[in-house]
Amino acid sequence: MVFRIIRLQEDSALIWIIATISVCLLVASILPFISSPHGVFRTFEFPRMQLALLAVALIATTFVFLAHSSAAIWIMSVLLLVLLIQLSKIVRFTPIWPRRSVDFKGDPNSAPCVRLMVCNVKQSNTNVHRVCDLIEQHDPDIAVFVETDQRWIEALKDSAGAYKFQLAQPMDNTYGMFLISKLRLLDHQTRFLLNEEVPSFDAMVEV
Repeated sequence: MVFRIIRLQEDSALIWIIATISVCLLVASILPFISSPHGVFRTFEFPRMQLALLAVALIATTFVFLAHSSAAIWIMSVLLLVLLIQLSKIVRFTPIWPRRSVDFKGDPNSAPCVRLMVCNVKQSNTNVHRVCDLIEQHDPDIAVFVETDQRWIEALKDSAGAYKFQLAQPMDNTYGMFLISKLRLLDHQTRFLLNEEVPSFDAMVEV
C-alpha cells in the first residue's frame, strides 16, 4: 500500500511536468502563425528541430512511464500536434521536398561567381565606418543590409555610390532593408508578406 501511494505521487508529479512542457511546446508552435513582427512571435520560427526532438522525447517518456494513466492520451495528442506542426515546416528543407534549383554540371572552380554579402547592421549600432570598410574590403556584386532605418541608409550612401541598382525600405522597427547591386535588377518590388511592418524585396537579377 505504501509503495502504491508513492508510485501514484511520482506519476502525478511526472504527469504535471510533462503536461506543462507539452503545453509550452504547443504555444511555441502556434505563436509563429500570428502575423506580428514582435520577437516573441518570430523567435520560435528558428528552433523547430529542437522543438520537434523534444516532442519526440516526451512522447517516448509518456509512452514508457505513463501509458497506464488516463492523462497520457491527451498529453500525447498535444505532443503529436506539436510534432506535426514542426515537421510540416522542417520537411521543406529536406531532400524529399521538391527543389526549385537545378544541379550545376560544370566545373565549380572555373564557373563565374556572384559575390553576395548579407549584413545585419543592428539598427542602434553607430559604427557605420566598419560596415563601409566591409563593403570596400569584399567588394560584393550584391549586398543586403538589414535593420536599416533612414539614418543607416543615409550613412551608407557614399559606400553604395558605385552600385547602380538600389532598393531601400527604411523602417524604425529593426525590420528595414537596403539592397545594393552592380547587377541589373528586373521586375523588382517591395512586398509585405507577413504584415505591413515587415518588408521583403522581390527581384530578378540579370547576370
